[in-house]
Amino acid sequence: WWDLGQRTLECTKRMMAIEVWAAIRAYGEQWFGDVVDRQHALAIELAEKLRAAPDFELALAPESNIVCYRHVAPGLDGAALDARNRALRTRVLEDGRFYIVGVQLPGGYYLRSTIMNPLIESRDLDELLAHLRTLWPR
Repeated sequence: WWDLGQRTLECTKRMMAIEVWAAIRAYGEQWFGDVVDRQHALAIELAEKLRAAPDFELALAPESNIVCYRHVAPGLDGAALDARNRALRTRVLEDGRFYIVGVQLPGGYYLRSTIMNPLIESRDLDELLAHLRTLWPR
């Protein structure tokens, strides 16, 4: 009860919402909503590209700007498939061209892309998938 630091605003750290406030102030609420809608549409587009690709598996349909998927190969399943996708994520990080994270879901280990940059275009999604194919561990 005596530790007020647990119940007061932090004064020594930057205000974490300032970027959002500044964007809304500069461009307006409509712009912000349009960006959110666009990022969601790009996530759906990425999901459609993954569904159409025989060498990728979509974990589930995106409900926001996050897409979970994995690269698949004939004869690989379970732990071997998880290990290969972990290795693929490591190669992506080492390469530095794209940034993706991994997530352990009930069905296995998946790669996760979060569409955040408002400058991303559809061709960037194609480049990501092509790049993942070049980095697939042999």
